[in-house]
Amino acid sequence: MKIAERKIGERVRHETRDKRDVRRVAQDSVFLRLPNPQQDDGRGGVESLAGREPTPEFAAEVAETCEALLTLLPDDVYRRIALLRLENHTADEIAAELSCTRRTEQRKLLVIRRAWQDKSATEPWTEEMSQLKAKRALKK
Repeated sequence: MKIAERKIGERVRHETRDKRDVRRVAQDSVFLRLPNPQQDDGRGGVESLAGREPTPEFAAEVAETCEALLTLLPDDVYRRIALLRLENHTADEIAAELSCTRRTEQRKLLVIRRAWQDKSATEPWTEEMSQLKAKRALKK
């Protein structure tokens, strides 16, 4: 009994030391804050954290971006390859589904990548990144 009592006492001292004291952590915890009246939903604490499901705004933005990128592709075969790759299919699976060789699938995938890179090259931040890369290459 004495051994068990000492082990329990040591465990309590261990868990309540300043660096891991649960009472101190709970006081400063972001999870216990009161709801903020300026938030749309008025929730605070754990409920205010992002969940596993995307927000409707984020889902709509992703859908619009995907649709815009798919419209850049030349035809439906390219769109089908892009969608299959986004669904994490392998090159062999895509080639089998489209009844073509793996090399044909790879060439078409290269066209897709180039089309999407050209699209992103028109965005201002991409041009700035290209300029920075060019400056770094000149320094070397």
